[in-house]
Amino acid sequence: MNWDAEHEQMWRFVGRHLDDAATFGDKERALIKEKIEEIIRDNETPDLSGDGCCYYIICEKVVDWCMAHPAPIPHQKDDTLKQ
Repeated sequence: MNWDAEHEQMWRFVGRHLDDAATFGDKERALIKEKIEEIIRDNETPDLSGDGCCYYIICEKVVDWCMAHPAPIPHQKDDTLKQ
């Protein structure tokens, strides 16, 4: 209900950062891309079924990425997003 263009922009940000060949193999990266596109495409009827749904898989991949990159990354303000 709160979805707008900024949500798509933020999901694409997540997808770009998870597209990391040093952390994920080709199959995992393809799955991440597929699931990010699914989240964006199905934003009005999201699959929230749990294990195996797009949000679950992306959350798992975010944890994997964070475990592989434990050093904090400083926040960089994005002036294209609302405050």
